[in-house]
Amino acid sequence: STHNSTMISYPKSHRSVAVVQAIANHYPDVDAIYKMTRPLPVYFKNEDHLVVVPPKTFAPWNALSVFVIPPAFFGLLLPTTVKGRVADIWRSYILSRLLWETRHDIAFSSALVTQFQN
Repeated sequence: STHNSTMISYPKSHRSVAVVQAIANHYPDVDAIYKMTRPLPVYFKNEDHLVVVPPKTFAPWNALSVFVIPPAFFGLLLPTTVKGRVADIWRSYILSRLLWETRHDIAFSSALVTQFQN
């Protein structure tokens, strides 16, 4: 199936994007409920703009197809006390919170990769 969404933007007021997470086609990283209730594979419509997460809003992202610019490099460290997949998501929450203080945002883009699960 193909998923189409409405893009939402907000006034940037001197903020810049420091992390861009591209979604994945075919087998996107979605939760178990979605996987049990919706058909897979999924292919997303390509868009030529970003969906920017508003300040003070959490939106988890992971290391698959993510672009990080230098102001957010400090957030590339992973917690070592938990499993890799969990650490990846925890990092996204921690870095998201810290970026609020640096006036940087996180954004999501159209799919740049096709992910296949085994």
